[in-house]
Amino acid sequence: APGLSTIITAINRSRKIFNRLNGYVLYRMASSVLILGFFFLSIVALQFDFPTWVLILLSLVNDFTAMATSKDSCRPAEEPLKWNMVHTTIISVVIGLVGVLENILLLWLSDPRYVSWWSGWGLEEL
Repeated sequence: APGLSTIITAINRSRKIFNRLNGYVLYRMASSVLILGFFFLSIVALQFDFPTWVLILLSLVNDFTAMATSKDSCRPAEEPLKWNMVHTTIISVVIGLVGVLENILLLWLSDPRYVSWWSGWGLEEL
């Protein structure tokens, strides 16, 4: 029936929008945990000093990657969806904490005060 196809199309589009919105919220929460955790630990634990331009560049790059979540390829769900913020928060925090751990480890490995492996690769220290 021609009247039902419009309703089905609207439902499918709304489910796609919900999936994109859920992905965006997950990304934003995970990136907030990552950025705050990394800067806090690198400044407090490693006494690392960041120039101001790094923060400006980080905020620009973070906005560009957030724009990419609006054009992702997603399929509509088969059944109605609802928010599960406990699930979304747990996943976001885990992703963010893994990112913090990776970034702190990379920063620690690149700092000659803690590990000096640059000369083994034939490179000058930073």
